[in-house]
Amino acid sequence: MNSRERLLAVLQGQLPDRVPVNTCELQGWKKDDWYNQQPSYYELMEIVRQHTDCIYFWYPYDGRRIGDGEAGLGRFVTATPDVGVQKICWQEGASHFSRYIVHTPLGEISSVERVDEGVNTVWTVEHFIKNEDDLRKVMSIPYVPYRPDTGSLAAARAQLGDRGIITADTGDPLIYIFELFDFSAFLIFALQERELMRRLLDMYFERIYDYLRHLLENGAGPMVRIYGPEVACPPYLPRELFREYVVQYDRQLIDLIHRYNCYCRVHAHGRVGTVLEEFAEMGADALDPVEAPPSGDVTMAEAKRRIGDRVTLFGNMQLKDLETGTEDEIRELTKRLLEEAMPAGRFVLMPTAAPIDVPLKEQTRRNYEAMIETALEYGQY
Repeated sequence: MNSRERLLAVLQGQLPDRVPVNTCELQGWKKDDWYNQQPSYYELMEIVRQHTDCIYFWYPYDGRRIGDGEAGLGRFVTATPDVGVQKICWQEGASHFSRYIVHTPLGEISSVERVDEGVNTVWTVEHFIKNEDDLRKVMSIPYVPYRPDTGSLAAARAQLGDRGIITADTGDPLIYIFELFDFSAFLIFALQERELMRRLLDMYFERIYDYLRHLLENGAGPMVRIYGPEVACPPYLPRELFREYVVQYDRQLIDLIHRYNCYCRVHAHGRVGTVLEEFAEMGADALDPVEAPPSGDVTMAEAKRRIGDRVTLFGNMQLKDLETGTEDEIRELTKRLLEEAMPAGRFVLMPTAAPIDVPLKEQTRRNYEAMIETALEYGQY
């Protein structure tokens, strides 16, 4: 099998020739992404290209997710021309800051993001919603469907070939609301303002649904990843609210994906053990990264027993183990994971995240190599 056939087989519940191996955000065939531009990652990325099964994250707007920066008015998923966005940038030491000022019909709201040199992540240090007035301003932003150009999809498919599959990527309604608040403020709001939360969820659901349908109508797929449910997993919110805030909405997004003969992979870190069956109920074709204790609360063996006949499981090699373990430890962890998850298929070996530091540590590179080599040796069906 080639990588495309291998990945499609596990998504369809069929037995592949071997366990697919994917390295999460380390996408070997996306030559212009951050990892492929870092010299300390060159050697690892070449190994990824040669020996793993790529899931190519495709975005239709200059490589950015819909939530990033000004794309589609960012956090508000609208193409309205009646709301302006102002961006102010400055440097403090090794940190680069960006303030986004959104001029809504009811007044200004703003957020601040920080990016540190040598670290591939964005920190939100000030959120858009700080009080009730800010919430009203957010809800006053007009909605005009966002229709980005999808012309880059053909080039992405040509670049990837049969070395993997392409996935589109979108947050669910809850994660967009979550990212507007400070974490503790979000939890208080979600617990105490259920009616208002549902109004916000309905607002974002309409926008995300329209955006996702646009991508699917223009050939996105064969997979779509939905991220966001982790912020409602117990103990953050009770299981009742997980069903109300996640299941009721994400099920409809997944139904839409299936209507276009595509597969849905749901991304949720943390303690998913108490809601595993809900992911299957939503109709998810796959779930990642299924983290074992102490980072999560469910072993791969248990997840396999409970939903492995319905949902393909991606995971669950912890990034911290790849960054701190020895090569022998990684080989043993990989073999143990294969023993737990290989039976009957529906498993993709994948780290729970990707490194974000520069330079890449030599120890981390060697451990990635050990994981890949071990999986190729012991992952044959």
